[in-house]
Amino acid sequence: MSNDFFREVYRRLGRLEHLVERVLHLLEPKTAVFTAVLHQENTMAIGNINAGSTGTFAATLLENGAPLTTPPSTPTVWTYSCSDPTVTIVTSADTTSSVFSVPQNDTGTSFQAAASAVAPDGTTVTTPPLTVTLTPGTTSAVFSASIAQTA
Repeated sequence: MSNDFFREVYRRLGRLEHLVERVLHLLEPKTAVFTAVLHQENTMAIGNINAGSTGTFAATLLENGAPLTTPPSTPTVWTYSCSDPTVTIVTSADTTSSVFSVPQNDTGTSFQAAASAVAPDGTTVTTPPLTVTLTPGTTSAVFSASIAQTA
C-alpha cells in the first residue's frame, strides 16, 4: 500500500473526528439565560406621568432574549418596585401588570420603576430600571362664596 493511501485514510479520519465533535457540541444542553424587561402601557408620552394620575407597567420574562410564556401550572410571579415612596403600586391579580399612582402633590421630577421575578431555573431576575418623568400636577382651585347685605 502506498503512502498516498494512508495519507488519504488519515485525512478522512481527521475529517470524521471533526464532524463527530461538531455533532457532540450541537447535542450539548444549552444554558438558558433569563432576563426581564419593563414597559409602560397605554401612554401618549412614553415615560411621562402627570402628578395626580397613574401609569400602567407590565414586565416580560425573556429566555435568551426572546419572550417566555411559562405554563399556567408554574406562572411567573412579578414584584414591582418604585424609587418614589409616595407612589402607590397596585398589582393585578395575575401580577402581569401594575398601576403606579402618583399623588397630586408629588414634587419629584422622576422615579425609577422596576420588577423582579423568579425564573424557571430558580434565579431571580430584575428588570433594568425604567426612568419615568413626572410632570407637575395642577393645583386644585378652592372656591367659596359669601353673602353680604348691600342695603
